[in-house]
Amino acid sequence: MKERREQFVSPSMVDSDSPFKRPQAQRVLPDLIGESAGVTNLRAQVAHLLSRQSHGGRLPTLLILGETGTGKGLLAHAIHQASIRAAQPFVDIDCASIPETLLEAELFGVERGAFTDARQTKLGLLQTASGGTIFLDEVGLLPKSLQGKLLKVVEERGVRRLGSTRTEVVDLWVLAATNVDLAAATRDGSFREDLYHRLAAVTLILPPLRARGGDIPLLADYFLARACAEYRLPLKVLAPDAQAAMLAYQWPGNVRQLANMLERVVLLSGDDAVISAGLLALPAGPAAARYVASAHPAPGHHRSIIETFERERVVEALRRTHGNITAAAARLGLPRNTLRYRMLKLRIGSEDFGETPVPPSKPPAKMSGNSAARAKDHATISIRPSEDEVIVHHVLVVEDDPAVRNFLTDLLTEFGHHVESARSGSEALSLLDERSYALILTDLRMPDTDGEGLYQKIAQTWPHLASRVIFVTGDTPSPALAMFFGARNVPIIRKPFTRIELQRVVERILGRES
Repeated sequence: MKERREQFVSPSMVDSDSPFKRPQAQRVLPDLIGESAGVTNLRAQVAHLLSRQSHGGRLPTLLILGETGTGKGLLAHAIHQASIRAAQPFVDIDCASIPETLLEAELFGVERGAFTDARQTKLGLLQTASGGTIFLDEVGLLPKSLQGKLLKVVEERGVRRLGSTRTEVVDLWVLAATNVDLAAATRDGSFREDLYHRLAAVTLILPPLRARGGDIPLLADYFLARACAEYRLPLKVLAPDAQAAMLAYQWPGNVRQLANMLERVVLLSGDDAVISAGLLALPAGPAAARYVASAHPAPGHHRSIIETFERERVVEALRRTHGNITAAAARLGLPRNTLRYRMLKLRIGSEDFGETPVPPSKPPAKMSGNSAARAKDHATISIRPSEDEVIVHHVLVVEDDPAVRNFLTDLLTEFGHHVESARSGSEALSLLDERSYALILTDLRMPDTDGEGLYQKIAQTWPHLASRVIFVTGDTPSPALAMFFGARNVPIIRKPFTRIELQRVVERILGRES
């Protein structure tokens, strides 16, 4: 079996909260990205086919046609996941990657004693998939010597292992895919005509990327967000001239090429938040040239471009998931808390994505540190009263090392918090006297007021915060100090630490689920 190929759907293959224009199709392939005519028709075909499935009934073989890189394997897996066999095995076989001398044994299995090294009976992949789905990718490259045996499996629903004298029943749904013209292959004799007709009971055509038009920006947004999230980089967006160049390009490698190109651009674009056509390095066609002439933004407008694109993408994800933040974050390839923070930053409320409007939240007020009760009320912001309530905690980072301070600030912002920082204990005390915080992360050893002195001052002046302090240090605390903080349930995180370690401690103190 081969490795899973490039995704053209979001990580959650089947999500019942994702709405599409066609009511049947939305329940079948909810995360297939695109609204082009070819993709819309494909959804409708699959919806119609699966609406007639029944437990115990036979499903027709499907043949998926499409160029290399269009995502045939992921489409096959999505169809399996949408079927009544979703809980059963999905076995993916690349007929082109397994040598012909091994392919028969891999597919059909081996009986003990069939040849010298066959010391025990081994089930083949066809039997392994029984009860579920077998996906034969690049079936056009299946050796002629095995095509007859496969035909027998499809017609008689039985498998005979190498060296065996009996046929064993298998319950298989057979899906196949190819990027070659099988009808032409039957005419030149390289593919059996009877097998072709058996496999092509229902044919699905996955269009090439160049024929999907407006789907290209949608796919690009998804792959950009996914790459930025995977590499823990700030969000990047495509400039208008880059979108034009992508629409004009022919994409011979299809969706896989698009995904790989955008991953490379994310890694090589440095601090550029807006990706221009030059960074893509695509050959520009006439359409792109006409568009680019009027597509360059005025100097200084990059921030508004980013915010506009980001807002549109977030609103669209929330609209498609009926305001479900967890599902929308998965669609965007973002951590859930990061999406919460961006909703607040971009002033996105439920009225923007079709939910019942609610009054906007008020920002936290500046206040004296002596007002402990009021400080608790304003340490968080809520913009939606529901089980997916968008809460942003205000966190203070106290660290004299600028590299560590920036690292902690970036991590906590990624977790979805609003972060401010101080370079010393005395600067932190000044900030605490002016505004409220839900959590304080501080180093132990700092010039001026150190972490221990800062904690004692906090416990005296803002006692409600004494249980909301985390020490992050590269030093080993003295036994007396460790005992002192341990008795008060104040965590000490030793450097170096992992992102998950920090996140768990932060969320435990803030009383949220990991």
